[in-house]
Amino acid sequence: MTNISIQLCNRDNKFIINNMYPLYIHDLGEIRNTYPNKYGVFEEDNSIKTLEEQTPVFDIWWNKKDILFPFGML
Repeated sequence: MTNISIQLCNRDNKFIINNMYPLYIHDLGEIRNTYPNKYGVFEEDNSIKTLEEQTPVFDIWWNKKDILFPFGML
């Protein structure tokens, strides 16, 4: 059986959040009644075309470390 631990992610592990967050947004889409933009990215407009372009948006968790706490499964 695989052991999973939930830990506060630092910048070295942020790729975990960057990879998982779009899936979370996808799941929330049904609840929030939101849809991906024309490029398949969950954003409010069509200015972001790839997940790679979207990734810097997630840096807010590490830029505001006293307010936001990014946890990840490691």
